[in-house]
Amino acid sequence: MRKSGVAEKYVRVVQDMYERSRTVVRCAVGQTEEFKVEVGLHQGSALSPFLFAIVMDQLSEEVRQESPWTMVFADDIVMCREQVEENLERWRFALERRGMKVSRGKTEYMCVNEREGSGTVRLQGEEVKKVQEFKYLGSTVQSNGECAKEVKKRVQAGWNGWRKVSGVLCDRKISARIKGKVYRSKREVAELKMLRFSFGVRRLDRIRNEYIRGTAHVGRLGDKVREARLRWFGHVQRRESEYIGRRMLDMELPGRRQRGRPKRRQKLRQALGGQVVLPDDWETTAEVIRETGRKVLGVSSGRRKEDKETWWWNEEVQDSIQRKRLAKKKWDMDRTEENRQEYKELQRRVKREVSKAKQKAYEELYTRLDTREGEKDLYRLARQRDRDGKDVQQVRVIKDRDGRVLTSEESVQRRWKEYFEELMNEENEREKRVEGVNSVEQKVDKIRKDEVRKALKRMKSGKAVGPDDIPVEVWKCLGEAAVEFLANLFNRVLESERMPEEWRRSVLVPIFKNKGDVQSCSNYRGIKLMSHTMKVWERVVEARLRKVVEICEQQYGFMPRKSTTDAIFALRILMEKYRDGQKELHCVFVDLEKAYEGGEGVQDSDESGHAVWFRDSVTEEETGVRARGSRAEDVEVLFGSDKIGQD
Repeated sequence: MRKSGVAEKYVRVVQDMYERSRTVVRCAVGQTEEFKVEVGLHQGSALSPFLFAIVMDQLSEEVRQESPWTMVFADDIVMCREQVEENLERWRFALERRGMKVSRGKTEYMCVNEREGSGTVRLQGEEVKKVQEFKYLGSTVQSNGECAKEVKKRVQAGWNGWRKVSGVLCDRKISARIKGKVYRSKREVAELKMLRFSFGVRRLDRIRNEYIRGTAHVGRLGDKVREARLRWFGHVQRRESEYIGRRMLDMELPGRRQRGRPKRRQKLRQALGGQVVLPDDWETTAEVIRETGRKVLGVSSGRRKEDKETWWWNEEVQDSIQRKRLAKKKWDMDRTEENRQEYKELQRRVKREVSKAKQKAYEELYTRLDTREGEKDLYRLARQRDRDGKDVQQVRVIKDRDGRVLTSEESVQRRWKEYFEELMNEENEREKRVEGVNSVEQKVDKIRKDEVRKALKRMKSGKAVGPDDIPVEVWKCLGEAAVEFLANLFNRVLESERMPEEWRRSVLVPIFKNKGDVQSCSNYRGIKLMSHTMKVWERVVEARLRKVVEICEQQYGFMPRKSTTDAIFALRILMEKYRDGQKELHCVFVDLEKAYEGGEGVQDSDESGHAVWFRDSVTEEETGVRARGSRAEDVEVLFGSDKIGQD
C-alpha cells in the first residue's frame, strides 16, 4: 500500500482491522471453543478483494505483460505467449519470493494450433499438466475454438432452473397465475430448443436463433404479447375523449400516493426512540440495539423454517399428543380394556388433528404464495424441495486426520477446531519482511456523512449477522440518526487507529463444496460471519483507497468497469487470431495455493494512512466455526485478509 501511495494513517487503520482476530466454528453438533486466527478472509468484505488486488499488482509489477498476454482475476492468472515457459518461471519466482505459492496440481497448460514436436511446458523441471480445454472464470475455453460445451452448459442451465421449480409447478394446489408467471420466466430456452429440434438444427451447425425464427416465421412469445398490448393501447388512444378506456388512462387520483411502512421496521424505530441521537460509545449503543431487538422482534433459532419437519405444528396437536401420552402411561400401569380403548381413541384423534393441522398450514401457505408478498416464498419453497431430493442435507459425523469416523459431539467439535486452527495458523507460514519503502505522511480528512450513506446503500439486506447480532437493517431503518452516529464512530476509529474489540470476533460456518467425501473437513469451505457494522466501516475505507490506488489494466477481479466477460472475450479472440494465422499459442492457467488464506504479503506492500486500517482489522481477530445451528470454540486469527465476496 505504501508503494501505491496510500497515506500512512490508512495503512495503520487497515492493519488494525486484521489483528488479534479470534473465531469459533459452528458445526452440526455444536460450537467449538474460541481460538486465534492468523490467516483468513472476511466474508462479504468489500475491502479484502481490493487489498488482494493491490498485493497482486505489486507482486506482478516486474513480470506482467500487457493485456491480453497477461490477465489476472484475483488469484487466477492466465499467460499467453508463443514461448511461455520462461515467463512462467519468472512469475513463479516473483510470487514465491513474496510468500505466494503456485499450485502444481491446478496449474494447467493448453496449446492452440499445436504442431508436431511442439514439446511441453515445465515448471522447475516438473511437467505442467496439458489439457485440451480449460474452465476459465466459469467459461469453458477449448483449444480447437469450439463453443459446443459452453452452449450446452447455458442451455442446460435453463432446464436445470426449470427442474428446480418443477416440484412446485407440478403441485395442483399452486394457482394457475403463479404457474404462468414462473413459466414465462423459463420458457425462452425451452422454446428455442423445440424449434431447433423441429428443424433438425444442431448447436454445432452454428445457426443463429434469429435465422431459425425467421425460417419458421415464429416471433418471440414475449414480443407478441407486448405487441398485442401496444396495439390495444393505440386503439384506446385513437378513441374519442369520452370513451371509458380513454378516461381511465387519463384519470389522475387526487392527493399524493400513500406509502406503507414496514411494521417491524417501524416498531423497531419507535422502540429505539425514532430520530433521537444515539449514545456516543459503541458498547452502549450495541447493547441498546440488541436489547430492543429482543423485545420488539424476538430471537429466532437461526434455522430455516423448512428445515423443521413439523413446521405445521400447532397447540391443538400438542394438546392431543400430551393427552395420548398420559393415556399410554395409564394403560401401561393398568392393562384394562377400558384404558386400552381410551388410548386407541386418543391415537385416532391425534391422527385427525395432525391431518387437520397439515391441511390448514398448507392452505395458508398456498394462499400466501398467490399474493405479491408470497412470490419470493414460491422460489424458496422450490429450492427447499430441490434440496430435499439430494442425499446430503447435514453431516453430524466427521473424519479425523487418519480417516477414522468421529461420532461423539466433543470429538467432532474438537476436529473442526483442530482443522481450522491448523489451516488458519500453521499453514502458509511466511517470513515477515520490512522493505525500505518510504511512508506517505499526509493529512487524512474526516469521514463525511455522505460516505456513510453510500456505504450503507451498497450493503445488502437479509445477510447472516456476526457475533454482535446487529444486522445492517438496523442502521438503514434508523436513517439520519444512524448516519450521524456511524460517522462519529468511524472518525473516532480513524483518529485512534483502533476499532472496537467486538468487531474482531467472528463465526466460521463450514459449507460443503458438493464434491469429494462429505465427511472430510478439507471438502468444506469456511465462511466467516462478521460484524455488519465493521463491513460498513470497511466499505468506507475501500472507497477512499480506490481513489488513491491505481491498479494495472491486467487485473480484472473486483475492478470497476471490468468483468469476467471482458477477460473471456479477449482470450477467445486472441486464440481465434492465432488459429487463423496458423501460429502456435501457448496458454498457461496459473492457480495459487490458498491465496486468500494468508495476508502477510500485504505487509510488504506500501502502506499509507489507509494502510493503518488494514493492520487493525487483521490483528487479534477472533472467529468461531458454526455448522447447521451449532457453534465451536473461538479461534484466534493471527494473520490473513477478509474473505472475498461483496455483500
